[in-house]
Amino acid sequence: MSTRTLAVLAIAALVLLFAGAGVYLSRAERLRPDIPELLYPGLIDRVDTLAHIRLVGPEGEFNIRKDDRGVWRVDEYGGYPARTDYLRAAVLTLSDLKVLEGKTSKPENYSRLNVQDPGEDSPAILIEMTDEAGDRLVSIILGGIENVTPNQARRYVRLTGDPRVLYVEGRAEVAGTPKDWIDKQVLSIPRALTHEVTITHPDGETLRLVRQTPDTRFFTLADLPPGAVVKDESEVNIIGGTFIYIGLEEVRPIAGFDESKMTPGPVGTARTFDGFVMTARLFDYEGQTWARFEASVGQREPVADEPADSAGSSEDGSAAGASLMRSPEEVEELVRAENERLAPFAFRVFDPTIERLSTRRADVYDLAPPDAGEIGPSPEPAQPAPAGPGV
Repeated sequence: MSTRTLAVLAIAALVLLFAGAGVYLSRAERLRPDIPELLYPGLIDRVDTLAHIRLVGPEGEFNIRKDDRGVWRVDEYGGYPARTDYLRAAVLTLSDLKVLEGKTSKPENYSRLNVQDPGEDSPAILIEMTDEAGDRLVSIILGGIENVTPNQARRYVRLTGDPRVLYVEGRAEVAGTPKDWIDKQVLSIPRALTHEVTITHPDGETLRLVRQTPDTRFFTLADLPPGAVVKDESEVNIIGGTFIYIGLEEVRPIAGFDESKMTPGPVGTARTFDGFVMTARLFDYEGQTWARFEASVGQREPVADEPADSAGSSEDGSAAGASLMRSPEEVEELVRAENERLAPFAFRVFDPTIERLSTRRADVYDLAPPDAGEIGPSPEPAQPAPAGPGV
């Protein structure tokens, strides 16, 4: 090969090298220059100023707003309170997002990384956070996620209004459906405090289950008629524990129901030893069973302060009920707070809760058949045989 040929090849190689470097630098300049190492480094310090969160996911748009009392509420559920732990997780994990590198700016590549615009056919989630002044603190599309280790994740994101896709370190824990943002627990009354549960049916039939003291182990049926035989003591105990946890399938403002179409159902009432009363009123509406809840102050039961012995402690190892007793002032405040939280809404609760609150007497005990000796007239006593001659 001639010297002239080698020189030409060398010049061509240099041209290609500089051209490639130019492309790389151009790409790097396009993807990296104004992106900080942390996407939202000051977010955690401004959490108290947040006022509105807008999310768009596979199920559409929904909004979470802080009211004038500082309570976060979900618009799409009629202002039902949002889960504050989800809010904290979103803020904390967004503030930790660390940029590793830029990827692409071409929209045709977005779907491969799941950072296309959110919608019914997209798994991406858009989250925007706005402060009380209306300033937008966060606006980002969360795309595909890769779990590096059980405690470490990386994902693809895109800042709204910016074509660049960023590869970041961090999980960004943001739920993309409104149902995820509401607390599934409607209420929970500690078992150790529950004194009595009563179920009353529209026809007047009543079933009452009681625990005599806070440290009594099991619920028992009260007001049993003579000769009644309980079918299953464990089932009685389960029904008595209905108010320990009541969860929801759906929640709607009660103002949206047509009262003329509401068919009243059973009413369940839980009374605690310290005077707190929670009433659940079931009703049928357009083929579904819903519940309304109302708290009130009831009779306070006298409870000894001394701890129970080991034989009387609760089977789940919880603290003695007497130690959980609340003052009358605390009970009144709890009643106020629970009514404020629950009264404006109706809840579609889990089926097992509906079944337990619909229990009838015949479901839990049988009436023993009367004694055989009481059926029909008593037989005549045997007459002695007449005495024979010579006796």
